[in-house]
Amino acid sequence: MSLWTYSLFLPGETGNLVVGEAMRRIQAAGFSFDPTAFKVQIDDHGLIRYGSVVSVPAHDPGGIAHSGRQFQVDANGPGHTLSFLVAGAATFDRAVVGWPRRNVAESVDAVELTAAIAGASSADHVVTVDDPPDGWLASVVRVDLTYILDRNCPRGRAIHFTRVWSAGGGTSIAGLVLHATSRKYGQFSEFIVAPEPHD
Repeated sequence: MSLWTYSLFLPGETGNLVVGEAMRRIQAAGFSFDPTAFKVQIDDHGLIRYGSVVSVPAHDPGGIAHSGRQFQVDANGPGHTLSFLVAGAATFDRAVVGWPRRNVAESVDAVELTAAIAGASSADHVVTVDDPPDGWLASVVRVDLTYILDRNCPRGRAIHFTRVWSAGGGTSIAGLVLHATSRKYGQFSEFIVAPEPHD
């Protein structure tokens, strides 16, 4: 997972993301999803366990996003490759888009598409992570209406959260020191994650 940036989309009060609409927005941006996806499960340690292969409808890739389905699928677009993961937790949905970091740094398109995905999926927050270690999803939990983000991965490596976008909905983020910026992306305000002293 090295040299990749991941955007984690977290839902609002309902705990649900509109995953099908997010996939349709990715397709509308010129990306083509692979014809097959892998069913996945996230274990208690945050590790991805891959299962059987399922077909992705070419005319409507969002059709794969049935309620409760967890999967990973890749997509190719103009100058970019991205990976799309849907992995529900017990009380909330999670969607993750991963980009090669060089592509993100060189193009504003990745930022614009992230904002479009966030809006289409009805996300309340988008959390950006650079080169996360295996198992990092276990470090994001929800208690009532608060998402708690822990920099310490259960597998021993630090997690480098870099930015948080928040729409100001009914949920909040805890566990990180956030500094507001003047940048806005649609309904989302941007916050920079303050590094820990040893970062």
